[in-house]
Amino acid sequence: MEEAPFDAFVKQLRKGGTVVAASRSEGTVTVASLESVELPEPLELDVPEAEVAAAISMLSDDDRENLWPDASPQMAGIYYILVGLQETVQTAEPVPRRASLRNGRFVVTR
Repeated sequence: MEEAPFDAFVKQLRKGGTVVAASRSEGTVTVASLESVELPEPLELDVPEAEVAAAISMLSDDDRENLWPDASPQMAGIYYILVGLQETVQTAEPVPRRASLRNGRFVVTR
């Protein structure tokens, strides 16, 4: 049985970064680093369970097979979400303090 989408997302975030706080009931995660890169200030993520689940399901089977052939559909979807998060943090000026997962992508909210 697979983990709940929010729990699986947080677990994967912890593997490559520093999670300061996570609340499944509130759908929020606060991180201090991503992929071993310290952020100037903690980043608050608004990641409701339903948005995580929807984003996971957006990755097509063909894309999953091409990008992460050994990953389960859930894990490949989470990897896809994390790539989007990394891109958001790396391209936003200034580095965002808050971002929300909406329709499969992160949107900087402040």
